[in-house]
This record gives sequence, structure tokens and C-alpha cells, in this order.
Amino acid sequence: MTIEQEIKEIIDSLSIMQNEYAHEIKKKTILRRSAGVLIANLRYNSPKDTGNLSESMRVLPLYKSKSSIFVGPDYKGQKIKGQEEGEDEREGIGSHAHLVEYGHITKSGKRVEGQPFIKQTYEETKHLVLRDLKTEIIELQKRLERKLKKSLRTGKA
Repeated sequence: MTIEQEIKEIIDSLSIMQNEYAHEIKKKTILRRSAGVLIANLRYNSPKDTGNLSESMRVLPLYKSKSSIFVGPDYKGQKIKGQEEGEDEREGIGSHAHLVEYGHITKSGKRVEGQPFIKQTYEETKHLVLRDLKTEIIELQKRLERKLKKSLRTGKA
């Protein structure tokens, strides 16, 4: 076999691999797994009046992006602890996170100081998130290498 034929065979194998394993590389899943420590710390650090703010912290997909996620309060309607059927489901879950974070002025004109827990939590945990992200990528690489070796042994590549 000539070197050109070997190179062509390798390129063909890489093309098959790329098509076969592309579905395994789910960027949002990798990001979601690595954001677990951030969510746990956001829930722990959030001010707890009713507990709804801390419970609203989660990983949400950004639908217009194939490789991005949102980590923070969920503004969508969910049932709140003790909420009756038919009541407004949006009220009180996470829609007030920005008011807690930055502060606000009440209807009576009184200034309520912010309690910046989101920025603080991000700064405290960003190195942990990056560490977990690297771990997830390394695990994915190992898994794909094992599949490749197995497929090469069985001659399916």
C-alpha cells in the first residue's frame, strides 16, 4: 500500500469517526455538568426569605445557541411552595433576583440596599467550574478514544 493510499484511508476513517461520534459531543451537556458546583453555591449563598430565590437557581439552555447555557434564576412559571392552583405561577420564584442583587427603591421611596450574592458566588467558584469543565472534556476524550480503539479492533472504522 502506498503512502497516499494510507493517508486516504486515515482521512476516510476520520470522516467516518467525525460523523459517527458527532452526536456524542454535546456541548450543552458538558457545560451543564460542569456548572453543578456553581448552582449549588448559588443556592447556598442566596438570601433566604421564603426560599423561592434559592430554589429558582438552575441551568437553563439558551435556545438560539448550540453551545451556551444560562446559569441563574429561572424566571419561568413554576409552582411555588404553598401556592394554590390557578394563582400566578411567575410571582415570587426568581423574578426578583436582580432586585436582591443590585438593590431597589420601594414604592414609598425607601432605598433597599443590594445583597450581591450572584457576582460573589461567581468569583468564588469560577475556578471550580473551569476545573470541572476540563475534567468533563478529558472524560469525553477518553470515552471517544476507547470507542475508536474498539472499532479499529473490530474493523468497523
